[in-house]
Amino acid sequence: AVLVDETDRGAAGIWSISCDEEHIYITHSGTHEVSIIDHKAMLSKFEAYKDKSRLDYDLNFLYGLRERVKLQGNGPRDFVLSGDKLIVPTYFADILNMIDVNTLELTAVNINPDRVDTPESKGEMYLMTPTAAIRAGRAVMVATLAMAARMA
Repeated sequence: AVLVDETDRGAAGIWSISCDEEHIYITHSGTHEVSIIDHKAMLSKFEAYKDKSRLDYDLNFLYGLRERVKLQGNGPRDFVLSGDKLIVPTYFADILNMIDVNTLELTAVNINPDRVDTPESKGEMYLMTPTAAIRAGRAVMVATLAMAARMA
């Protein structure tokens, strides 16, 4: 196994993985990103790696081999590779991201601009996305402290 986390940045929520001869593509639903990894360079580095049992702990293995593309919207899941375009919808925002895999240029289209989240969908987003959960947790903590102060 090769870690996709880095020493200073996680890569939470690996959802979908695919590759072609040039790149390996990974969606990260927790960090709302796509990793685009140089397939040939990674394979060469992997083959030259002496003690593969240490790969489970090597947070620097992908250094210089991977680009992380921040997406618009939350919760990327599956994706489609069409020519040089990686097309990535987001589950919690109905935004369609299109990435040119050669230039890493991102174009995004909001396919449902009038979307209104239900309490259930917000709850699922808080559960599935770390940044949303942290914000929600802070709000719950503040509300709890305010209620405790009123009761005192």
